[in-house]
Amino acid sequence: MADVEDQSSLETWLRNQQPNFVCVLATRAAFRVAPLLVEALHDDKAKRCASIVLPSFRMLAVASAGTVWPERASEISKSFQSSINEASNAIGEEYNAAQLGVIEYKEISEPCLDLEVDASGLGVGQSALAAIQHAVQAVIDAVDISHGITSSHAAVEAAISACMAAHSAIDGAHDYAESRAVLMDDVRVEDEPMSHIAEFWDAVGRDVQFLDTYSKQKNAYADAVKSLSENPLWFESIPVWVSRKWANFKEKLPSNEKWWVWADWYEAHLKGQSFDETIELERISIPKEDWQRGPAHVNATIAKLLEAETDPLVAAISRGFEELDMVQQTTSVDLSAHVSRIRTALPSDPHQAIGATKEMLESTMKTILVRRGCTVENNIKFPKLTSRCLKELGLVKSSSPATESEGHLRKVASSAQKIINALNEYRGCAGTGHGRAVGSEPVVTASDASLAVSAGLILAAWLLRHDKGV
Repeated sequence: MADVEDQSSLETWLRNQQPNFVCVLATRAAFRVAPLLVEALHDDKAKRCASIVLPSFRMLAVASAGTVWPERASEISKSFQSSINEASNAIGEEYNAAQLGVIEYKEISEPCLDLEVDASGLGVGQSALAAIQHAVQAVIDAVDISHGITSSHAAVEAAISACMAAHSAIDGAHDYAESRAVLMDDVRVEDEPMSHIAEFWDAVGRDVQFLDTYSKQKNAYADAVKSLSENPLWFESIPVWVSRKWANFKEKLPSNEKWWVWADWYEAHLKGQSFDETIELERISIPKEDWQRGPAHVNATIAKLLEAETDPLVAAISRGFEELDMVQQTTSVDLSAHVSRIRTALPSDPHQAIGATKEMLESTMKTILVRRGCTVENNIKFPKLTSRCLKELGLVKSSSPATESEGHLRKVASSAQKIINALNEYRGCAGTGHGRAVGSEPVVTASDASLAVSAGLILAAWLLRHDKGV
């Protein structure tokens, strides 16, 4: 059994492996440090999401598809080679501009310090991006090897470069945290970098052991690669630093550009889920001219692909997220933290999804009342809160309706009130926030939670629309 724990031992093992084993190791290494791209978003986040993050996710999708479905890798790599350097050029330009800005300042000042921090963050992002690029190159090299165009060592060199770039990104992220703490005096320094680097190499070593064991027991090399791709990136538990960086990353993605199509996709890789070949190939086969139109266009295109392949309940949830995103933009009410918790919980933690949905509705109603100058007691009962909010919005009245239309609207509002209160009761019965004896928790399926979430999202958006009068 191979024991891989650093560059030297990895290189020794890779020299005797077939290209698809090499590709899957490189690709999984790149996926592990993708959250560190967040460090490149210190400044001008929307622009950098377009020029750095979107091409990076596209490259990860290409590397993943070319690894899992090697028989399709030739057509994948052919269409992609021309755009492999787009993100690298963009982040390089940003890095150079920040460095030049630092040089131009003659004395220490706040703008200079901010540029130094930005340059350091971009340096981390460059390393993470390099890992992704080398993973794609390993896939391209594997195709060239099969056609006799390049030597058998080309993919190995790309995989080793991917792992070492990932190593550098992790190391650089710690240095970046230290530099921000010193320069800006606002960031707590993380643990020693060696522990994070050790976690990374441990994950690489586990990948190697999995491939060794699987291929020897079943003599099925292609199946070994696909099976490994469907295992969690970190096997047992996600390191704390990864969870923190990824959470920060998601918060910085513009809420009006449907970045959930990539956030959900990345989290599925993180957890080790299987993917539909047709959808993944359609994702990366979007024409180049569409990619050049930017994240809002590309992500909307991918969202349509996904919704066409999902069941009505999943589509309803997606629509709920979209509705809430649109309303938040017009009302300046930020529910992104609640939305993020709901997204993270589904489908693996339905209890948490129900609890987060109730909390989102509660925050929505309290925010509406406070914005209207109402006093809201901290310990107000949920049914009373619902009733006060709907009355304040004019959706519940004691007088007779003036028109037939208003009468029907009041019936809708009454039903909405019942649903909101039912969601609260469902949370009390099955959601998080109530300690229960182990083994006595009620059974809640992902479908049950999805129904509750879709209703909660639409109702939150509906309340905010009435508050805004739109």
